[in-house]
Amino acid sequence: MRGSLEISADGRRVIGYVGDERSDEPQSDPESTIGIREQRFRVWALPTWRVVATSTPIQPNAPKRAQLRLSGKGDTVLVFWKFADTPLVLYEVP
Repeated sequence: MRGSLEISADGRRVIGYVGDERSDEPQSDPESTIGIREQRFRVWALPTWRVVATSTPIQPNAPKRAQLRLSGKGDTVLVFWKFADTPLVLYEVP
């Protein structure tokens, strides 16, 4: 798990970024450009931490880490980047 976790408003699910990244040098800024091989997220059920879903690779594979937001019920994930030319992507979580 890389980056921060976010808990749904109902407190039943948590989301985290689990992408495959690499860097030859230490990164002091977590938003800096890094070698991203693949971006994915994972959703867990609380309080057991059972894996509910792991995303397919997030596209486009932008040079910065995707930002993730979990809906209040934990059943929808919004994926976005802090660039004007990248799309907003919605994923439904079972």
